[in-house]
Amino acid sequence: MAICKIENYIRPLLKAVDLEAEFSRDLANMDLSRVDNLTYDSCEYSELLFCKTLITFVHTHKGDGGFAFCVGDQVVINSDSHLTNPYLEPESQRCHIFSLDLEYVKLSMNGLPPAWILEKGKIFHLTRDPHDFQYERMKDALKTLKRRAKEDRLTDVIRLLLNISPEEEEPMKDAENIKRILHPSEYVRENFEKIVLSQHKQEFNFHPLFDETLDVFQRKAIEKSLTKDNTFTVIHGPPGTGKTSSLVEIIRQAHENGYRVLVTGASNPAVDNLVARLAEVGEKDIARLGQPARASQIAREYSLDKSLNDLLISKQEMEYIKRCMRKIEIDPMSRQHLNDKFNQLRSVRDDETAAILQKKSIVLGTMISASPLGQLKMMLKRPGFWFDLVIIDECSQAIEPMCWIVLPLAKRCILAGDHRQLPPVLRSREADRELGLTLMDKCVSLFKERVETLKIQYRMNEKLMEWPSNYFYQGKLEAHPEIKNISLTDISDFRQGVGSLLMIDTIGCNMHETKVFGHKSTANNFEANLVMLYLYYLLRHRVPPSRIGIITPYSLQRRLIERKISEVGFDVEVRSIDGFQGQERDVIILSMVRSNRKQTVGFLSSEQRINVAVTRARRHLAVIGDSSTFFAHSCLDDLARHIKAHGTVKRVRTNSQVVDFLKNCQIKDLRDVFFQRSYDSSDLDELEYKHVQKLEKEIFTDEIDTDPEASDQSMSDFSSDDEDPPRISQFGF
Repeated sequence: MAICKIENYIRPLLKAVDLEAEFSRDLANMDLSRVDNLTYDSCEYSELLFCKTLITFVHTHKGDGGFAFCVGDQVVINSDSHLTNPYLEPESQRCHIFSLDLEYVKLSMNGLPPAWILEKGKIFHLTRDPHDFQYERMKDALKTLKRRAKEDRLTDVIRLLLNISPEEEEPMKDAENIKRILHPSEYVRENFEKIVLSQHKQEFNFHPLFDETLDVFQRKAIEKSLTKDNTFTVIHGPPGTGKTSSLVEIIRQAHENGYRVLVTGASNPAVDNLVARLAEVGEKDIARLGQPARASQIAREYSLDKSLNDLLISKQEMEYIKRCMRKIEIDPMSRQHLNDKFNQLRSVRDDETAAILQKKSIVLGTMISASPLGQLKMMLKRPGFWFDLVIIDECSQAIEPMCWIVLPLAKRCILAGDHRQLPPVLRSREADRELGLTLMDKCVSLFKERVETLKIQYRMNEKLMEWPSNYFYQGKLEAHPEIKNISLTDISDFRQGVGSLLMIDTIGCNMHETKVFGHKSTANNFEANLVMLYLYYLLRHRVPPSRIGIITPYSLQRRLIERKISEVGFDVEVRSIDGFQGQERDVIILSMVRSNRKQTVGFLSSEQRINVAVTRARRHLAVIGDSSTFFAHSCLDDLARHIKAHGTVKRVRTNSQVVDFLKNCQIKDLRDVFFQRSYDSSDLDELEYKHVQKLEKEIFTDEIDTDPEASDQSMSDFSSDDEDPPRISQFGF
């Protein structure tokens, strides 16, 4: 009965994974992204990489191509030699991007590089690797779940999630009963995993809290997660409510009780954030699974590659390997010595990896890297190796089959995330019908008594918190007293109070979006100019660049804004909505991009993405967009109306005035003023002051209509010929 129920449950999931894998593979094969004009520079061996080579290439023709990939991407390095000589076979090699900027590209490659890569003066290019093994691991997890049901190896958590009662499970076969009685030692060895789970310790002794600043909702979630008889808990963490702090406390409490903990996440940044937080509080007994190229700099220090190097290679041997690597392209003996050494290291890698992980109490990695087909393979075969607790962070961003990779690896589990924030990224519409509903969504709906919601948020001031709290969380969020009234004036030289909410409305200005041939993404150069305009204004009032973040839903717009910012030399981070998940800045400038007569909003139709975008700001949020395009979408329209009622709305006059201002505002000169130790408004020359006055008077106009009854008309019938607002002494943002 249980087997039939599981088969019926996983069959549509397997089909959906196949559909998504096929669609993703087709997209990858059509992906024309590439980085051209690379030449080989040098080879090295790093303590952070085990039996891998780090190769540096020079990007000889700098340009937009450098933005085609990100650190951690799996790519293929290709030689261009066969293009000039048709008798040569194409040469290619898989690798990962370890670091990347406009001038240099560093690639990590398994083993030693082939000789053709080390030729000086040879031209190479990078393309995206279409092979993606994550789908294979998800399918294996679903098939393993079915096999576990046949072998009577389902944990209580799996029974609960799949709604399987003990009566539905098939009794143990007679042959197994006989073997258990007549050959107990052999039976125990073959069924160790099942026995360990059935005898899994339930007692948990709570120690005094490591973090005494945790609030009442966090403490309740921690206690519920680790209570004796509670094997399954959902921690719902809305933006800024301290979900990560709660998980760190749970991990430390479990570690103190001698638990072996597997901490996973849907993405590498989510996992690396937990690694960094654990490192901050002094936890050293941790190991980071996965490719070091995809981990953050801090997380790389705890990678298995780093641990293997520390264990198997002495300092003298490391120096010798590095010397040989530097001579590899000119000295055949160096290559031979390195090849012999790497073969020796590989022969003991699996056993030593198992030994390292068996000594670590806290293991972290993405769900894909924590697959039994990956680095955990040898450990899970060893008697006595099992996890007492598995934690899935950002569970709402993971499709359900991904969760089944790690759920069977422990008897107790915690799902953490926020189903009102980013959903998983699915490319196939057919697959989305089955996989769009995540395990987090199901659990929040079906197991309300097991859900603990964190309600005190520590990020946004009260004004910024109000709209997402009311729209997404039934008004249940509370701003902590210490951040309730924080504002932009605390970190700048604004002499008057600056509102927390601003909308720069381009309605009626014909600042429409554009598409570029060869790109599926969308951009809006007019809005990009407005972003620069507002950035100039913030920097003029000494808001530190590091405290400003720029968010836009489209990659093409991101690249456009990045290019404009690079021209003025400020280090202001520009990211997509997905890229800013889990981060925050004091000031967020949000470029919405979409402006069209059809009121098409594309990605912005996802309310979860809007939630993420507006909840990254701590003190000030500036939304740049066309309210007439938002009008047809309830969430965006509600946000625009909220800003109008509780914040400030400015309307743009003409794009030509914006462009003219940007040409003459001398934004580059602000760098010298900004980085002076002492600051006085007199440091800004009279010419610049006149530009600010022009910006106040001629480019923007105050929102004139304040009558709620007339708001519908104001959203659709704007005329750029409205009367000028009264002159203001301070820029009215």
